[in-house]
Amino acid sequence: MWPGALLQLQDLQEARLEWNVVHFNVCISGLGRDAAWSTALRVLSEISLQSLQPSLISGSSSLAALAKAQQWPGALQLMRVMQADVLETNVMTFTSSISACEGCGEWLQACRLLADAAKHSVETNVFTGSAGISSYQKASQWRSALQSYKDMRAESMEPNVVTCSATIAGCEKASSWDQALQFLWHVADAADAGSKGPKPNVITYNSTISACVARWQHPTMLLQDMCSEMKGKPRADVVSYSAVMSAFATSSRWEDALALLAMIEEMPQLEPNVVTVNAAVSACERAGQWQHALRLLVQFPAPTVVTYASAISSLEEDALWQWALSLLTTAVNQGVQLNVVAFNASISVCEKAGAWQHATTVLHGAISGAVTPDTISYNASISSCRLLGQWRTGILLLEMLHSHSGQPSVITYNSTVSACEKSLEWRACEAAKQWPQVLQVLRTMQIQRVPPDVSTCSSAVSACQAASASPTARLLEVVAAMAPAVTRETSEKGRAEVNGNVWQCEPVPTGFLGIVK
Repeated sequence: MWPGALLQLQDLQEARLEWNVVHFNVCISGLGRDAAWSTALRVLSEISLQSLQPSLISGSSSLAALAKAQQWPGALQLMRVMQADVLETNVMTFTSSISACEGCGEWLQACRLLADAAKHSVETNVFTGSAGISSYQKASQWRSALQSYKDMRAESMEPNVVTCSATIAGCEKASSWDQALQFLWHVADAADAGSKGPKPNVITYNSTISACVARWQHPTMLLQDMCSEMKGKPRADVVSYSAVMSAFATSSRWEDALALLAMIEEMPQLEPNVVTVNAAVSACERAGQWQHALRLLVQFPAPTVVTYASAISSLEEDALWQWALSLLTTAVNQGVQLNVVAFNASISVCEKAGAWQHATTVLHGAISGAVTPDTISYNASISSCRLLGQWRTGILLLEMLHSHSGQPSVITYNSTVSACEKSLEWRACEAAKQWPQVLQVLRTMQIQRVPPDVSTCSSAVSACQAASASPTARLLEVVAAMAPAVTRETSEKGRAEVNGNVWQCEPVPTGFLGIVK
C-alpha cells in the first residue's frame, strides 16, 4: 500500500504540481499501517523541507508507525518535538506513544506519558486509558491501575474487557486477591444491571482466579460460577482449570488437584495441557505424595523440566535419593533440557539422605552440562557433607563457590562450620588439625560481609570446645567481633551461649581458602 503512496508523491514532483500537507499525510498513514517507521519519519521531515507546515495528522500518523514497530525511543523523541510547539499534540499522539512504550516493555515510560498527558490537560479516551492501565499492571503499580479505571468511569468512558482484564492482572501481580475479586464482582454487577460497560469474559475470570491463587476457596467458587448454567456466564477453558489447579498446588491440596485432573480428563471438549499436569504434580510434591507425583509423570506424555523437577522434589521428604537420580537420568535420556531447579531438587534429596558423594556428583554434573549452579546448589551440597562431618569436601565446595564468583549466604557458612564441628565430634583424635578451619571460615564471612547468626557462632564454639583449645587474644578477635552482628537478632540467652564459650579456642592460621593472607 505505502509504495503506491510514495509513487504518487514522485508523480506529483515529476509533473511539477503543487504539493500540500494532505498528500504527505496520506503517504505517512500508509507507511504507519505497515510499520514502515523509518520511511514515515523521512516523509515527515520532507514536509518541512518543502516549506509546508506539518499538521497534527502528520505527527500522529508518524507516531502510529513508531508504535506499531514498537520504536519507543523514536516515539518519545517525536513527542518532545511536538510538545515544543513545533507540532500540536492531542489524545491520539499520546495514545500512540504510550502504546509504543507499553509494547516494548517500557512501562514506566508509558506511565510518565500518562502523567504528562494530564499535565498538558489532554482529554484521554478509552484507548489511552486501556494502554495506561496495561502499563501500570505490567509495572506492578496496581493502585494506579485501579485509580485509572475509576477515573475512566468517572469521566463516563466505557472501559472494554481488555481494560478490565489488565486491571485484574495488576491486582494479581500485587498479590491483592481481595481487590481483584471485588473488581470482578463490581464489573459483573454493573453488567447485570444493564450497564453499557463490558461483561466479564473467560479472560477476566481466569485473571481473577490467578490473582486468588493463594486462597484456593475463591478459585474453586469462581470455577463453579463459570460451570453453572446461568445465562451470560463465560464457559471455563483449560486455562481456567489450570489456574484452579495452581491454587490447589499452592495450598498442597493434592487430593483436590487429582480429583480436578480426573474431571478434566472426562470432558471431551477439554484436554489437560502441560501447565495443568505440572500444577497437579506440584500439588503432590508439596504434600510429599511422591507415589502420585511419579504416576502423573509416567501417565502423561512429553513431561517438561518443570514436571521432572516437581516429581524429584516430592522424593525429598522420604530421602529417596536413588529415585531422584534415576529420574534425573531419565530426563537426560529423553532429551529434556535440565535447569538449575531440577539439579537443585536432586541435590536436596541427596542432602536429606546424607548421600554427600551423590550430591557433589550431581553438582559437578550440572557444571559439566553447562548449567551454572547457584547458591542454593552449593548450600545443599555442603549441607549434605555436614551430616556426616565431611569437612574437607565442604571446604572444597566453599572454595568452588568463591572461584565461580558466587555469593555465599550465612547458610553456606553455617553448613561448612557445622561439617567441621561434626567431624570433630566423631574423630576427636584429629581435632587439633581441623578446628582452625572453622575459625578461618568465620574470618572469611567477615571479609565477605556475610552477617553470621547464632547458629554460626554456636557451631564454631562447639568445634573449639571439642578440640579442648585454650583461650588466646586472636580467637577473641575473630569470634567476639562477630558476636555483635548476632546479638541484634538473638536473645540474651543466645548471646550468652556465644560469648560465654569464646574462651575455649585458639588463634587462626592465615592463608586458608586462598582468601585471607
